[in-house]
Amino acid sequence: MIAVSAILKLRPYLILLVFRYQKKGLPKHLRNVLNRKEEIRCNENSKKSLSLRLKNPDIANRKIKPKNIHKMQFAQNLAPANNSDRSGTGQSGSFRVMPRDWQAKLKLEVELRHQHTRLTQNRSLGPLRVLRPYYPEGSERTHLYLLHPPGGLVCGDELNIEVNVKPGAKLLTTTPSAGKIYRSDKANHQQTQKVRCYCGDHAEFEWFPQETIVFDGANGLQEFSLHTSESSKFTGWEITALGRPASNLPFVSGKHVQSLKIFCNSRPLLVERICMENTDSMLEADWGLAGRPVIGTMFAGYFADNESARLLTGLREHLGHNIPAPEKSATQRPASDSSPCWSVTRKRNILLIRAMANQSEPIKQLFQSAWQYCRPHLMGCEPCFPRIWAT
Repeated sequence: MIAVSAILKLRPYLILLVFRYQKKGLPKHLRNVLNRKEEIRCNENSKKSLSLRLKNPDIANRKIKPKNIHKMQFAQNLAPANNSDRSGTGQSGSFRVMPRDWQAKLKLEVELRHQHTRLTQNRSLGPLRVLRPYYPEGSERTHLYLLHPPGGLVCGDELNIEVNVKPGAKLLTTTPSAGKIYRSDKANHQQTQKVRCYCGDHAEFEWFPQETIVFDGANGLQEFSLHTSESSKFTGWEITALGRPASNLPFVSGKHVQSLKIFCNSRPLLVERICMENTDSMLEADWGLAGRPVIGTMFAGYFADNESARLLTGLREHLGHNIPAPEKSATQRPASDSSPCWSVTRKRNILLIRAMANQSEPIKQLFQSAWQYCRPHLMGCEPCFPRIWAT
């Protein structure tokens, strides 16, 4: 009886040994089928690895652990298009680069409820977040900090940000650090950031992101659009730094396209677009950037017709007293002067400040000084710098 019970307990193992012994004498294609069935049975808890194996017959017979799946995906991206034409373009021996589509989306909505501006909608997809609302100026105005944990855009990345300020609400939005657009890949996939903002009736919106650093070899696209009504109040800026001159890494290759659009009741009031390439003489020409790799644009509106002309003169005098003038003229190439070259203009009821410099910090100081002057006239309150700017 003891022997019989021992045989019954060892029966599964004996069957497995016999099965493996008999399988050696089977034809190769049947052994492959049995191997695949064993992999299916052994990887029931790893659906991702199972589907990946069945889709790749060339490596279906290899036992690859689930932790190595990312290696298989990388190899799949570099796999030849077919046996006769590896690149798909007739060039033998090359590999195709699969396009990457890594999207991140953020949708925010603030609304005025009982004299308190509340964040009523906060939807995010991918690595794009917002910290909790801050109220350093009271409950009527909220400060939001947009976070992008990766710290920059690589080839194929696409950021979509939508901010909706409901009628009567007041919002200030900024970022904790500079954005970055890194070098693209050999296929020159584009890095995209699109921002769409809506400012309702009697709403106040302030958009103050940190500068964007465009690395050498990048292929970036930045789009900012602001949709307003006649009673909206808004202020914002965009600062772009081409290359990293402080690290002796200038912008000598690549492309960056930037656009700014402001609409009032669906009518375009300001539409600008600039395309900067390494082959474009604008980067070094005297009529262009004249060797200054950092540019910025600030906008503020809407001012009353009888007030915009007076503010234009007052803002020019204010900046002239507080911002040191450059050692050289705008048409001469700067050596080590960090003072920005700037101008203040007016387009209808919108004040525009344009600046260029060797570094981004002087332009930020210029825009912050202009904000200190314009905010009391535009929104009726003194400026309150976000705490995160001091960190």
